[in-house]
Amino acid sequence: MNFRYIVRVRRGVRYGFRTEVVAGASARADMGIKLRFRAIPEQPPTFDELAFEDDIREYGMPPFGLILISGPTGSGKSTSLASIIRHRLEHARENIQTFEDPIEFDFEAVKKKLGLVFQTAIGLNLTSFAQAVAEVLRMAPDVILIGEARDRATIEGLVRAAITGHAVYSTTHTNSVAMTIPRMADEFPEDSRWAMTVNLIDAMRLCVHQRLVRRPEGGQIALREYLVFDDDVRRQLYEAGPDHYIAETRRLVETRGQPLMQDAESKYQQGHIEERDYLRLKASLGSEH
Repeated sequence: MNFRYIVRVRRGVRYGFRTEVVAGASARADMGIKLRFRAIPEQPPTFDELAFEDDIREYGMPPFGLILISGPTGSGKSTSLASIIRHRLEHARENIQTFEDPIEFDFEAVKKKLGLVFQTAIGLNLTSFAQAVAEVLRMAPDVILIGEARDRATIEGLVRAAITGHAVYSTTHTNSVAMTIPRMADEFPEDSRWAMTVNLIDAMRLCVHQRLVRRPEGGQIALREYLVFDDDVRRQLYEAGPDHYIAETRRLVETRGQPLMQDAESKYQQGHIEERDYLRLKASLGSEH
């Protein structure tokens, strides 16, 4: 089970936790439950607190289109999306609808809101993300957040919403920007994968890949790879075709975006990450390519 747990300490003061509960066995008992509590700040972080790059600040707020954040479990994808939603709430009069599994940040806690937000929990209020995308356009939102693009129906719904004039945000589990769209297209039959790839390219405005590493002084810092999908980038990806799409995306990340290793090298030189983590990441990226 995954859910948000709130402890109300006194009026106006409460602590939130993202909670995972797993049943199983241990050395002391044949049947037991393991619980993990991860503290969630009262408000989503700001762009400055997450040290977002200028391109993400500028192109992560489109009037319409698809913005994806990829990365492994626990890499801060939901936190990054929450920061973007907070920024939109504070700077635009928009109707924002989120579907999350579970709800983590309470956007009503944002103090200076211009927009409106309504949060829906998957598993509690709706059965699935697929059901969410089937219903969301009837709610007339300007901005849509779908917690994870995890199946064919959800991916089709994200694309449909993005190309019909909505700003759509979601996450997926991939190892790089170049692998994000192909991984999503793999959910579809082989004879329709390139068509879905083209639809995703058409809808995409920004793709970010993110990982967390430890700071020498404690805590964690995000390493990011990204590519802005402007008209020229989309044209080059269309022309690359299905056989060369991944290689062309990697080239565009190198020349037009920010590769993950470039960000890692910069933060290593600044003393923000330890040498062993830097070397481990360098070795893992070499094996992925």
